[in-house]
Amino acid sequence: MPEFPEIDYELGYRNVTTWEIQSQILDQIKKDVKNPKQWFGIELLSVYTKLRPADLLKLTEGDIDLESGMLFIHYPTKKKNSLLTVRLAPEHIEMFARLKGQYPAISNVFFFRHINGIKGVKKDAQFGEKYFYKAWIAACNKLGIDGLDLYGGTRHTTTTEIGKIQGKDAAKKHSGHRTNKAFERYCQMDEVESADMAELIIKKKSNAEMIEFKKGGSDGNK
Repeated sequence: MPEFPEIDYELGYRNVTTWEIQSQILDQIKKDVKNPKQWFGIELLSVYTKLRPADLLKLTEGDIDLESGMLFIHYPTKKKNSLLTVRLAPEHIEMFARLKGQYPAISNVFFFRHINGIKGVKKDAQFGEKYFYKAWIAACNKLGIDGLDLYGGTRHTTTTEIGKIQGKDAAKKHSGHRTNKAFERYCQMDEVESADMAELIIKKKSNAEMIEFKKGGSDGNK
């Protein structure tokens, strides 16, 4: 057998931001997009850190149980032959109910699908894999924010912010990571004192102070 050299490597870290800037980006997306589900999907990614964009795209109308307030995602990303369940905060149960009423469909239809009147897409077709990402980047560009991708601005940022207020153990549990190495890339903070998660996140985000961006860019993405 040939001898293989030992190679030291370290996984790169994504830029993260704050809940203040994250909320401002989400507000910009909400103003800009024609399909409210495009904003809503990104809002969910910013709160439920177990979710990934590909998981949301798999969600059907029948996978949303408004009575129990649960999402059931079959064959989720990173978990083969499994089921991902997400318990929703009351605010998001209401939003799902509103959107279901506004855009009714049978149970096997994808929830995150296109609406009529948008150029370049077919009504009721499933969102493409970069549809959330494009809305995020467009909003960042409008606000002058560079280098902050969808993962860094939603999942990574929220995981880091949870860690600040409730400790790494709580943040790791909410994010669904099983290994410390993978989790460390998401929670970019030093250990803090642990305290007593979707409703907490929503509350903290809603109380976040808005930041005024200067023309020519912002360094708020780090």
